[in-house]
Amino acid sequence: QHYFRLEKKLANYTDELFFLNQDDYKIAKKNFKKIKKIYYTPGLGIDLSLYDQESKKEEQAKLRQTLNIKAHDFVLLYEGDLTKENRQDWLIEALSDLFINNENFHLLLLGSDELHGKCQEMASEMGLTKQIHFLGYRTDEIEWMHIAHVALNASLDQGFPLNILKAICIGLPIIAVETRGVKDLVITNENGFLIDDKDAGELCSRITQIYLDTALRKKMITYNLSKRKEYALETIEPQILQQIKD
Repeated sequence: QHYFRLEKKLANYTDELFFLNQDDYKIAKKNFKKIKKIYYTPGLGIDLSLYDQESKKEEQAKLRQTLNIKAHDFVLLYEGDLTKENRQDWLIEALSDLFINNENFHLLLLGSDELHGKCQEMASEMGLTKQIHFLGYRTDEIEWMHIAHVALNASLDQGFPLNILKAICIGLPIIAVETRGVKDLVITNENGFLIDDKDAGELCSRITQIYLDTALRKKMITYNLSKRKEYALETIEPQILQQIKD
């Protein structure tokens, strides 16, 4: 959306276009009439072997211990740089009452801090420093995702949300703001919930629902694990190569 005018201009010099979400794909099909071929593909392929870590239960327990997260605590995770667009500040504000009333709830925030300590200051003022954990930029994000119960996404604009795709590959239920890209991956009541971008009450309600309803949580885990092969490298790569050949 931000670059549409530039993209439309460059379309005059483009033979083929690939899109990673349905919204952009439909816009291109409607507006870029001069381009010979326009494709949609759900990502560029994921190496699923990176996500199978059932054998690392002891390491996962150690990670929880480093943050003083107990075995029966409930862990939420949001991977993404701390930015205005990713809205970690909104998320912390939205979760404040829920966390104050549930000391066994934790939030892991993975990503570089481009808000210059704003979110940490908010957590401190709310008395939530023991429950909201700022882990910074990580190269071991998959290990941390394995100790979570739910993946969150509060961003208003993501062409292809890789953090959500990672959550699917691990089997995490997802609660995400409904926006382009996200809508292609999250189906309400199947593998998570899509929520309104300003509705803190709905966010907290959905978190509580997944926390209390273990059958629903297991259903969402099963759904994601059954779907992840669709995004695997061995599935996507032949599709892209075939599209190029056609």
